[in-house]
Amino acid sequence: MLQLIRDRLTGMLAFFIFAILIIPFAFVGVDSYFTSVPDNAVARVNDKDITIADFQTSWTRYQGQIRSALGENYDLEQFDTPVARRDHLEGLINRELMLQFAEQSRLAVSADELRSRVHSIPAFQLDGQFNPDLYQRMLAAQGMSPGQFERDMSKDMIISQIPAAIMASSIASDTEVQTMIALQNQTRSFESLRVLAAPFLEGVEISDEQVSEWFAANPNEFMSEETVLIEYVELNVADFDAQITVEDEVLEKQFEEQKGRFLTAEERLASHILISLDANADAATTETARQLAEEIADKARAGEDFAELAKQNSADIGSAQSGGDLGWIEPGVMVKAFEDALYALGKGDVSEPIKTGFGFHVIQLRDINPSTGMNFAEAKEQLRNEYLSASGEKVYLEQADRLVDLIYEDPTTLETVASELDLEIKTEGPFARGSGFGVALNPAINKAAFSELVLVEGSSSEPIEIATNHIVVLRVREHNPSVPKALELVSEQIKQQLQQTEATELAEAKANELLALATGSGDLQATAEMAELEYKLVEAAGRKDIQYGIKLLEQVFKLPASDREMHVVAVQNDYALVRQIAVIPGSSASPEESFQLKKAIANSAGVVANSEVLAWLREQAKIDINEDKLEGNLY
Repeated sequence: MLQLIRDRLTGMLAFFIFAILIIPFAFVGVDSYFTSVPDNAVARVNDKDITIADFQTSWTRYQGQIRSALGENYDLEQFDTPVARRDHLEGLINRELMLQFAEQSRLAVSADELRSRVHSIPAFQLDGQFNPDLYQRMLAAQGMSPGQFERDMSKDMIISQIPAAIMASSIASDTEVQTMIALQNQTRSFESLRVLAAPFLEGVEISDEQVSEWFAANPNEFMSEETVLIEYVELNVADFDAQITVEDEVLEKQFEEQKGRFLTAEERLASHILISLDANADAATTETARQLAEEIADKARAGEDFAELAKQNSADIGSAQSGGDLGWIEPGVMVKAFEDALYALGKGDVSEPIKTGFGFHVIQLRDINPSTGMNFAEAKEQLRNEYLSASGEKVYLEQADRLVDLIYEDPTTLETVASELDLEIKTEGPFARGSGFGVALNPAINKAAFSELVLVEGSSSEPIEIATNHIVVLRVREHNPSVPKALELVSEQIKQQLQQTEATELAEAKANELLALATGSGDLQATAEMAELEYKLVEAAGRKDIQYGIKLLEQVFKLPASDREMHVVAVQNDYALVRQIAVIPGSSASPEESFQLKKAIANSAGVVANSEVLAWLREQAKIDINEDKLEGNLY
């Protein structure tokens, strides 16, 4: 469970990376397994070993995927089982078989395709662009190198070509689509009469003796709920805020270091004229270039059009034809001499010649876009909250590590943890399985309270993360097992149950009696009128025409299409007589519906074909599994 605490710091990418690295394949049977596997391997697929390290790395990522998907509902006991490990190994075997088949088929992925796929992963992007530093950090947090990640991704991209090719070649014929439309949009006409159980209830008498006999024969039908009263301690990062102080000087320093988060830099709209000068030019050549730049600056200041001067004189090919326009410039973009001169100008001013490594520049400042954002006073509260959050999280993680150690040292009591970490031992309950109040409303807490570790062995639970930076450890203080309820508490309920059962049986008997009459006469409507029951004639009812009753429709659509006999069918606690009159195949569908059906049929065929390819590969392969290693004795 210590890993659960630390996973939050390093496992944010676990779900995403696992989704990339593992391609799920349908599990199929295996003809035989042998045990001739090296000690450092869990399985051998043909001549390739799935090592203990391979399995453990993949298994850890798989657990991270489930934990990320389920959050507080994640239960280690449920997902880390021998069956789950075996299923996971079967997936790795399938993957290895497909990889070997792909390599034998000379399938490959180009470097450009791999690079494009990596760069397209959102987890490695900032503002929609691939960020190499983020890429490195994310992989490092997962204990992976870029080389390892890219090798695994390349393999998955190669493997994916096989099912992709099969799916692309899977088609649905027009005949298959029409057959599906005929079945899916089929309608049925039928007649029916309903025999309700409710009218028979008034005539059903249940004696106290019948109730007692039934109770004695079914002692486990009415049991009290098993409940527990728990004691627990909780560690919550929010509790550490009051213990942390922060000085304004610290916040000011953070503001200066992170000013770019809060302020946009002042931008300046500039144009320039470049008089180029070789870096090795002598003094005379340099002076000549400076004088030319000075003359151009003077002309611009005297009112001549700066854009025309740039077109006629500037050596900067990129900007000369646009009148020397450099666009909006912010600090850090240009060389220092140029930037200093630009930011010293007033709007509309023209600079003196400025020398850089390219030559002499004459700069015109055309407009100013002032800096915007928050000053320190405005950003102070945000900075304070961030500081408290980071500091509190650090203290929390230290305390959480210590809590884990203390629980493992003595899981029979919470007193030591409470005393050393200054935590209050709280109580909750009694509550039953799947219900509760307060902290027991959390499904993970409820499940832990009734787990074998806590309830049967009397141990403290492992730390349960009920929210971000908020964990709970609990023990059962009182256990109230489930016991049969007293007869006097449930006698009325038993009586009603027996009445309903007998009324339903009477309704069934009445329905069968009417069936004999209706079959003899061949007229269900006349039989309904004689019995003073409601008769219904339904024409062309579809599978989803719920106004006729879902349960009744289910029974009708179960009848063979050619069946025209009368039948008694159960409809919840009631019964009905039905006779099918006609079955009308669906004849048409909208273009959209036809397209979706065709796509669904083709996809189903593709899935079957993929499964058949995998089954064939397994039949041809020699697969050896080290059962002892798989069961957990990895070392």
